[in-house]
Amino acid sequence: MEFDDILLDVGDYGRYQLFILCGFILPVCLFAGIHSFIQLFQSVTPKSFRCHIPELEHFNATMQLIGIPRSVKQFFYESESPVYQYDQCTMFTANYTALHGILHNSPNSSATNVTQSPIAPCQSGWIYQNVQIHSVVTEFDLVCSRDWLVTLALVCFTLGSVCGLLVFGLVSDYFGRKITIFMILALQAIFGLLSSFAPNFAAWCTCRFFIGLTVPSSLRIPMIYAIELVRPEKRTRVGILSTASYAVGTIMLAGLAYILPEWRRLSLATSLPELVLLLAWFFIPESPRWLLAKHRSVEIKDFLRFTAQVNGKILGSNTLNKLDLILDHEAASSNAAKTSPTFFDLFRLPNLRKKTFLITFIWFSNISVYMGLSYYSPTLGGSSLFLSYLLSMVMEIPAYGIVWFVTEKLGRRLPLCVAMICGGVLCVITVALPEKNPDAILVMYLLGKFCISASFFVICVYAGELYPTVVRGIGLATSATFATLGVCLGPVIIHIGKDYMTLPLVIFGIFAILGGFAPLFLPETWHQKLPETLAEGEEFGSEAVCFNLFKLKTYESTKHQPIPGMIGASETKEKSSSLVTHSLEKDDADDELAFERKAHLRSFPSIPQKKAAVRLNSATYLMSKQDRAALS
Repeated sequence: MEFDDILLDVGDYGRYQLFILCGFILPVCLFAGIHSFIQLFQSVTPKSFRCHIPELEHFNATMQLIGIPRSVKQFFYESESPVYQYDQCTMFTANYTALHGILHNSPNSSATNVTQSPIAPCQSGWIYQNVQIHSVVTEFDLVCSRDWLVTLALVCFTLGSVCGLLVFGLVSDYFGRKITIFMILALQAIFGLLSSFAPNFAAWCTCRFFIGLTVPSSLRIPMIYAIELVRPEKRTRVGILSTASYAVGTIMLAGLAYILPEWRRLSLATSLPELVLLLAWFFIPESPRWLLAKHRSVEIKDFLRFTAQVNGKILGSNTLNKLDLILDHEAASSNAAKTSPTFFDLFRLPNLRKKTFLITFIWFSNISVYMGLSYYSPTLGGSSLFLSYLLSMVMEIPAYGIVWFVTEKLGRRLPLCVAMICGGVLCVITVALPEKNPDAILVMYLLGKFCISASFFVICVYAGELYPTVVRGIGLATSATFATLGVCLGPVIIHIGKDYMTLPLVIFGIFAILGGFAPLFLPETWHQKLPETLAEGEEFGSEAVCFNLFKLKTYESTKHQPIPGMIGASETKEKSSSLVTHSLEKDDADDELAFERKAHLRSFPSIPQKKAAVRLNSATYLMSKQDRAALS
């Protein structure tokens, strides 16, 4: 008997779950997508700007340019006039006040006198031309010698993301999913509103750090909460809906930024609606599985009663009796567990240590390139700032759909390897394209983003299947935390290549190619029984796997493989048969409560034997085997 059977009694995907999912979880994930990339529009740097010279601002545009140094940009043909480029960060240090009175009489001689003056950095700010968005850059003059502050703000945001993974992961485990989600919402709303009233760059950057704390967790924890509300067969649907809502948020951001091209209004428009979601505190329950893990029987029974009432189900006393048995079994299992797996178990055994390093490296390279390309999207597309970002985000939707189909046909390792290498190659070849043809560069960029998005989806699934069950949570948290540090590299690489359009793409491409070869040294998990214990994890993939990339498991090679019973973390594979025999000889109550391991293993294509239908509310279900035999 499992808790999933209890959910079936009260409705595992009824009106109550749909109300929580559509009315709360999906909006939270949508705002997560908006806050992930809103900074790209808040910190846009205009293409054209020059030094502001107050003494010349009353003259026409031509006269205002006499104080700006210029250089020849290029010649098309000898017969054509040269194309001049005015400097954006320097000016002539002439006495413009003294020249002001004579500019009307002899502008040519005055211009000659000005151009012979020394050159110095801008002294009275800048004038911004052809501004698409009024950003923090134009308001706080984050250009020229101060342009590195834009990169610093994005690095602070990504560092906040790394800290948030650790902080909110612990909070959700110790204090519950509900309070963690509402803490995230409150932080996003409060600091989003504060950022819209920031008086200077330092205040705005601080607000962005605290918003960064919430961004990765505002997708992951609500998704975990939603998955814990339903039975296993509905979890994939719930996960896809949560991810799709996040993607819709990233796409909606382009429209919001186009409608509200002023960064303070954009911050207000994306933060105020979250205050409404905070009112859901009075209607959203705590995760039932978290309550079960914490043995809080009173609260979980209240949840089941209310869920049954809303879903139109009848909660029988036998169902509550089954819940009591499950709670007793969980408590006994917790007391029996003497030791728990730790972070150091990932590195004690050589093969598991190798897989941990490889998974972390692949994840690091992948997320560095994925986020780097996402941050780089506003740089491309010429004047189509919104279009280039929109295309970048829309490319992810078909990528996820195609790679989902491919991984079910060819496994995990081959699609991951091919997608990362192809994405890297597409980014690298942009160096051969002329920068005067930004459309061609944009096409290569979008194809590269398509491949990297596909591989990003695969690595999330592949990593979870490679780690043994006993350290799967710790392994994923470790790899994800170190990988998120790679997100901090994206803004730095973009800043380094600010004067060369294709340089960041080449660097990202090299990262992707290196990460794409790493899966060759990992085993395939498709149609394989996943490792449960540390011993199985050490044995899994211990043979040479670099040259058997196309050697995939077939139905015939897997259907007769036995599935071991419940194996302890310190027990070896050879003891599996005795453990199965021992588990079958347990008393009836434990036998009823034992989790069917086979249902939780990805052992394809073995089809579990169908069991006889049993009414969950039937009193005979709780009888011993001897009593049922006597009745029959």
